[in-house]
Amino acid sequence: MKSERDHHFARAIRRDQLARIKQKRIREREARNARLGLPPFGTAERKRRAGVLANTATPCSCWLCGNPRRLFGEPTPQEKRWPRDEDDPAEKP
Repeated sequence: MKSERDHHFARAIRRDQLARIKQKRIREREARNARLGLPPFGTAERKRRAGVLANTATPCSCWLCGNPRRLFGEPTPQEKRWPRDEDDPAEKP
């Protein structure tokens, strides 16, 4: 069983990782906005965006950002790399 000290240490690591991811996503988003000529975020908007983007890298579910498998029925990258034949003997019991 983990000791109380290990529990607090694991929590500290999770918090650090979340803060690091938030900073990275905001940096990426601000670089994108600068390329597009959009104004930078305000402080409150920046904190809100950081929380949203830390859990989900895609800002929305439009056809550009969304899941291509769900939207267009495309195979996943793994399915593209490993196409299986209908007559594959490995599939048959």
